[in-house]
Amino acid sequence: GTEPSLPSFQQPPLSSGIHAGWSKPPPLSYIDNHAKEYAEFYEDFFKQWHYKMDILDKCEDPAGTAISGAALQFPSNSSYPAGTVCAKDFSKQSCFSTGESGSPLMVQSGDDSAFSIQGILSFVKGCDVFSFGTISTEKKNAQLNQQTENPSTYTKLSCYLPWIAEQYGMDYEQSEDPACLIGSGNPDDGDQPCRNTPSNLIELFTGEVECIFPFYYKGTKYDSCILFEEDGFVYPIFRCPTRNITSKIDGINSFGFLPMVDGYCPTDPTDPTSP
Repeated sequence: GTEPSLPSFQQPPLSSGIHAGWSKPPPLSYIDNHAKEYAEFYEDFFKQWHYKMDILDKCEDPAGTAISGAALQFPSNSSYPAGTVCAKDFSKQSCFSTGESGSPLMVQSGDDSAFSIQGILSFVKGCDVFSFGTISTEKKNAQLNQQTENPSTYTKLSCYLPWIAEQYGMDYEQSEDPACLIGSGNPDDGDQPCRNTPSNLIELFTGEVECIFPFYYKGTKYDSCILFEEDGFVYPIFRCPTRNITSKIDGINSFGFLPMVDGYCPTDPTDPTSP
């Protein structure tokens, strides 16, 4: 008899899809400490959210800033492996955080057709801008502000259907998809100097300043940009110091609070190298 096989699946190129999933919500203590106005709506943080996504022709780092759209002087060129597909929230106002990995990118080939899974969220590069807190205690106003030009990267499911079929002793034939074989970006991009991406109006004027490594944060030494954790919540944004300060451990800058440089007074605010 013939061996069992999976039905052929050929997904036509699509320009948009839906991301569906749950991020790990901040602990209630974090909400109380930073934006207590959200506390009465805390249960909503556990609901499934759906985001309209623009699917990219290829995975690549942004060429402009999320703040103004201006071209970056030193754009990165991260390496994206073969077998991936990338997408961005169409509003550029969402960036996924801890607990979101594995969420599906769903697509629909026609208005009346069922949704199918194009990819499974693999990794993200974080927000360009992230702020969460009380704006006015008198008016009981709080704000969550997220902006990013970074793509979210998904494992492209169709690339792995032959392997899935093999695990069950089945056959699967598909036409060759270059995205399953060829990655994008520069594998050696990590050797380039690490710089900040402007995330506020002041940084638009100071430019893309090179990070200062190594540095200490709360007594731990770091040699690369890090994700900060506060009150049990991991901020979805990578940060590095770009100014020297007088607090040091063995001659190395030592920071004790978020977001490191805020609260310190530079000698010359217009000079990005000013201590």
